[in-house]
Amino acid sequence: MENKRIPTILPFRSLCLGILTTLLFHGDASGKAREVTINFVNQSSHPVDILWLESREKEVKYAKLPPGAAYEQLTYPGHIWRCRSRGEVVHQHKATKKSLQEVLLEDPDKPAALPAVTQEALRIPIDFRTPDLRAIASAILAETNRRRVHEGLPPLQLSPQLNTAAQMHADDMVTGKFFSHNNPRDRAKATLELRLKVTGFNESRSAENIATAFAIQYVANTPVYPGRPGVFMSSPRGGAIPPHTPESFAAALVKQWMSSPGHRKNILSRNAFLGVGVAFFEDPDFNGMMTAKAVQVFATD
Repeated sequence: MENKRIPTILPFRSLCLGILTTLLFHGDASGKAREVTINFVNQSSHPVDILWLESREKEVKYAKLPPGAAYEQLTYPGHIWRCRSRGEVVHQHKATKKSLQEVLLEDPDKPAALPAVTQEALRIPIDFRTPDLRAIASAILAETNRRRVHEGLPPLQLSPQLNTAAQMHADDMVTGKFFSHNNPRDRAKATLELRLKVTGFNESRSAENIATAFAIQYVANTPVYPGRPGVFMSSPRGGAIPPHTPESFAAALVKQWMSSPGHRKNILSRNAFLGVGVAFFEDPDFNGMMTAKAVQVFATD
């Protein structure tokens, strides 16, 4: 049997540790057993071990999935695959003849903070007129949790109330043309504490990251040439620098935060919940390049 790992980070959700199995069928006219693919998707808040059951129930470990990761495994119909989290069996899947089988591993006792976001949505270039904020928030959450798990920390849970606070501040910074943790335009939302009060989130500890980031795949301090309005090139006769996808934007943004000691400290803090907000604008100080103001809100209730 072969296996191959797909380096894919999926949107993290906190839902019920149940299983939703989606099967796509492609028949084999010969009737002979042939390889099939199981796509394991860890949407839970804990790492999951993927194990193959040999004869006599012997477990053979094939992969360890951090939260938000996916793994494709080639196998044969009838083979049994077991999933363990923190030592407990959370799912067992017997491969069928379906050519593509998907197993979603989810948390049992936490409601969904966001509807599911597909892998495709994470890789579609952002439309700045109508950005998919769900996909962007999910990508930033997944990248943040990837960094935390790498440091041995538990993943954060996405909070709808913190999302509201973060998006509110990102929008206000763009419309009010300021960049600060304090809102000088609205006393009711002047501080993070007041913004959390507006959303009804009762925190015992909170912190906030903000950033200004390029919304196109331009690398700071490298040559750039403006073309027609809204278009930028990396060379005089080169093609347009493409917009970020939610996935690439999240990677660049979190890398930027992790390079700053204060922001890194917040990302790797002992807080349990996260909210994400992003608002886009044309930066007049950079020839109208599409730019984003981004916010992360961390809290413990």
